[in-house]
Amino acid sequence: MTNWKIARLLAAAVGLCLILGSCSAGSGNGGAPMKNGSSGSSSSYTSDAQRPSADADYGMVGESGEAAPEEMGGGEDPLAGMKIIQYMDYRIESLEFDQAVSALESLCKRLGGYIEQSSRSGESINSRRLRDAEYTLRIPSSKLEDFKSGAAEVGTVYSSSVWTENVTESYYDTESRLKSLRVQEERLLALMEKSETLTDVIELEQALAEVTYEIETLTSSLRRYDSLVDYSTVTVHLEEVERYTETPPVTLGERIAERFNATMYGLSRLGQELLIALIGGLPVIILLAGLFCAIFFPARHQAKKNAAKPKAPQPPQNGQSMQPWQPIQPQTPPAPPQNPDEKH
Repeated sequence: MTNWKIARLLAAAVGLCLILGSCSAGSGNGGAPMKNGSSGSSSSYTSDAQRPSADADYGMVGESGEAAPEEMGGGEDPLAGMKIIQYMDYRIESLEFDQAVSALESLCKRLGGYIEQSSRSGESINSRRLRDAEYTLRIPSSKLEDFKSGAAEVGTVYSSSVWTENVTESYYDTESRLKSLRVQEERLLALMEKSETLTDVIELEQALAEVTYEIETLTSSLRRYDSLVDYSTVTVHLEEVERYTETPPVTLGERIAERFNATMYGLSRLGQELLIALIGGLPVIILLAGLFCAIFFPARHQAKKNAAKPKAPQPPQNGQSMQPWQPIQPQTPPAPPQNPDEKH
């Protein structure tokens, strides 16, 4: 029984060696076809290098000089052919609102951008209503770093954010679809030249109108993509302040100092508001004081005169006879009782 088990184990080992040998031989022969241009696996993925060229079909080249993916060499930046839209958001404080607005507009113009939208609200700082403005700027993507460094000229930047949107796939898909539609347009025009019946001409014109509409729509989309890629969107919120926002305190001493400064600032503001209200309302206060004096003092004088007059006797009531008026005699206090012990 033991010899039979040993024989089975030897047979299994020999079979395993044969299987491994056949696998290694198959793997060695599998690599040969790759030298002839074929392999054991295939991929249906179409690389960006196989996409149509933007210059040939769309007819526009971005100002940033971006090349299509097929023009990129192996050693160039892989982001050179990508279509990336950049957005920036800035919140800036300034003590001099008018100068900050002028500096922001000058910075945008100097970098070759333009103001897409702007709005202002509020009045001057002297009227106690602070002003603020919001700008939507379009800055060339190649000048964004210059804008970041120049934002300090406008005021104090206390908040900023940057985010991007990659539209490379959508851009080149739209471009490929546009190329197919233009080929279809050429075929429809060729069929119209060969058509002989009026019905065929009408049907071809309808199909051609639909294709033309889609071509115009896709062309507009590509132009919009190019505009967003070449000119980044920068939103700036500019606020007028009486003092700059301080960095949040960290240590206990900083927190105490910050709270003390805030309290003193609040008291000074309260004193200023009270002084302004007092001086501004001085004419009204004078008028009210004159009216008070004109009413109070005459009334007080008349009350004193009425109190100095003697009171007239009251008429009898309920059939009582009227007694003649007699002056009131002062009453003498009674004599204190004598102590019987004092006589002796």
